[in-house]
Amino acid sequence: MFDYGPQELINITLPVEGINIGNKVYLAYKPGDKNTNLDYVLNRLYSVLTLLKIRPIISCYEEENCPDIPVINCNSDHSVFKIVKLNETKIYKEENCLVLQGDNIELNKIANKISLVLLGIEK
Repeated sequence: MFDYGPQELINITLPVEGINIGNKVYLAYKPGDKNTNLDYVLNRLYSVLTLLKIRPIISCYEEENCPDIPVINCNSDHSVFKIVKLNETKIYKEENCLVLQGDNIELNKIANKISLVLLGIEK
């Protein structure tokens, strides 16, 4: 299920606050960033959340070109994983969002790291 083991992800750190999620989590992306790799990242997070009986909701964080799915922002009262495609890799909190930022390879690594943490395999 994992592309990377814990030792390969040792340099990826999550914010000190950790991952605070309720019974549902919005997985938000920018519609213009959608590609096969982003689908892979979304599916990985979706699968792990479902396994943990947490309801994942695929959504957009920008309304322009968003398909018929919810548009969510970080000021909402919901837990949000905001997936941002940029060349700089960062994971940080922005209000109620855990922002996962990186290129295709780094986003895949971040999704693996979060999956390991959520499953209790890693802290």
